[in-house]
Amino acid sequence: MTYRRRREREKRSVKYLNSPQFLEECRRLAEQAANPPPSRLARLLSDELPPDEPTEQTYPLTERQAKLYYAGLPSLPVLVARTSTTPFKLPSGVDDDENLKELCPTAGSHPIKEIWGTDTKFSRDLLAYLDEKKVQWTSIDIVRIGPEDQWFKPVVIWVGIQPGSLTGRDGREVVLEVQRRLREEGEEFEDVEVEIRESIVTRW
Repeated sequence: MTYRRRREREKRSVKYLNSPQFLEECRRLAEQAANPPPSRLARLLSDELPPDEPTEQTYPLTERQAKLYYAGLPSLPVLVARTSTTPFKLPSGVDDDENLKELCPTAGSHPIKEIWGTDTKFSRDLLAYLDEKKVQWTSIDIVRIGPEDQWFKPVVIWVGIQPGSLTGRDGREVVLEVQRRLREEGEEFEDVEVEIRESIVTRW
């Protein structure tokens, strides 16, 4: 770029910075920053979904529990089925640390690491069972999920499936069977839960 062209560009920039259009754009951006649009979680919390009462019942899931069980996770996936009988509590808002979930992508030192992996019998049997039940799974992870203010979050076998590919009734059957097989491996796995959620995995 020649010196003359560079000077012309600088003049145009200075002219724009002193224009009413630039000031209007600054005002618009400042208003957006001060009043950001509500998050997906905030919109769901404000939706007119049928109310829930805290209950240990995990089937059939209410629409509210399915959509808001993972409130707090950025992806906010839809819950299909779970083994946990911990009552579902609706978060009071986006800052409710007691009822918003947090995910830890590792089980830490939990003994489940000894039977989970590509070369373990339990993993091979689990995949064979899911295929037998025609579960269109997209991912299987061992994670910890629990309230943000809970120090030791439960270990979860977290199965992701194609959205709409599994009913709640069939999902309930699957998670209970996986949990049963897991507990046959030893009493050290009795604290592990199994959950199925809708999840699309993109591989590059």
